[in-house]
Formats: sequence, structure tokens, C-alpha cells
Amino acid sequence: MKRTHYEAHNRLCILSIDDDAVNLLVIEQLLSQEGWRVVSAQDGEEALEFLTEEDTWPDFIFLDYQMNVGDSGDEICRKLRNLFGPTPVPIVMCTAFGEGSDAISKCREAGATDFLLKPFERGKMLEKVHLHCPDKVRADRDH
Repeated sequence: MKRTHYEAHNRLCILSIDDDAVNLLVIEQLLSQEGWRVVSAQDGEEALEFLTEEDTWPDFIFLDYQMNVGDSGDEICRKLRNLFGPTPVPIVMCTAFGEGSDAISKCREAGATDFLLKPFERGKMLEKVHLHCPDKVRADRDH
């Protein structure tokens, strides 16, 4: 069974999946300031290719719900959950749709851990990572 990136390298790895290159750049700039490894993929296929080539799983994933290329966000989420098996990798869906929407229901059914409303705010993104990876974030700061 694959370990997470943090377990193998003592450094948090975040995978960001979004079909908008500007969003990917924003996420990378916001999160890499924390010293974390940030990997970007523009669709589910690129993300799955990265995951199969890596020797570890990411520690956290930001996944766009409304993808215009390839699979929808909820379908990608389902594929990721199947791929990870028992490894509990948090998947936070990024969406402009609010709580109670059909999109949120689909994501929950697909295995999304949590949600982040767009537009991206650094504080909210960091809050999600801290919420779902508290031990890894705390240990990162100790190094």
C-alpha cells in the first residue's frame, strides 16, 4: 500500500485539479508560500497519470467541481476514492455552488471530504488544509 507524501518525505503535498490554468497558478502561489509541495493537473486524466507515476499519494486534494475538460469533478472524485482505497486522502471540492445545491449532493455521494466556495481566498484554503491535515501541518511548522 502506498504511503502519503508526508509519511515518506516529511513535507505536505497538495494536488490541485482544475481546468482553469489561472486557478491552478493562484492555488500554487497561495499554498507554496507555506513550504508545501503543490502539484497541478488540468483534468482528471492528468491527475490520475501523476498519481500512478508517483510513489506516494498526495496528502490533500483541491478538486474543481465544474470541469469543462474530461470527467466532471464528482466523477474524478469517485475515481480518486477508488484509487486511494483505504488511504484517507482529504478531497475538498471547489465550487461556486452553495450548500444545498445538487452539485454538493453529488460530490458528497462521490466521496468528497469537504467544500470550498470560489473565489479562492488564501485564509479559507489554509483553513481547509489545517482542518483536514492538522498533525501534518503542525509537524511541518516544527521543522
